[in-house]
Amino acid sequence: REEFLEFGNSEFMNLEKFKSNFPPGKDGAYTYEQAEFFAWGNTVDFLGRESRQFLEQFKDNASSLNTCKLPSLQIKSLLIFYKYYIHGQSPLQSDFMDFAHVSYAPYMAVYVTERNVLNVLKRIKGYGHMLTQTRLLHVSEFIAEIRSQ
Repeated sequence: REEFLEFGNSEFMNLEKFKSNFPPGKDGAYTYEQAEFFAWGNTVDFLGRESRQFLEQFKDNASSLNTCKLPSLQIKSLLIFYKYYIHGQSPLQSDFMDFAHVSYAPYMAVYVTERNVLNVLKRIKGYGHMLTQTRLLHVSEFIAEIRSQ
């Protein structure tokens, strides 16, 4: 756990490094329309660092790289964009583990999480970017459902 948190503090929490390559609109704000491109670019960046051989096949035709087919990477990028760019929240140390676990959400029928991440995921789902088949629940809602059965 400490190793993950250390990585979170050194890499994940440094979200300003992304912003230099992805500035806000003319009004100084980020929009939901920018989220898809941000997620695509962030996923390509990750693949370039972590899976160069896979990425090489798209060298001459980047438009054929449909990163939506990599939902565990896409959802992480969308979480970053919605939470820290659109809503301007500052990253907390506890966010890193939320970020790690959210990669499961696109594969789950029901995803249970705490309030802040739940609200962000509901916005992502509501805007139609992902999670259309995933039921999102707060921990307390999940516990109440279990007790009522």
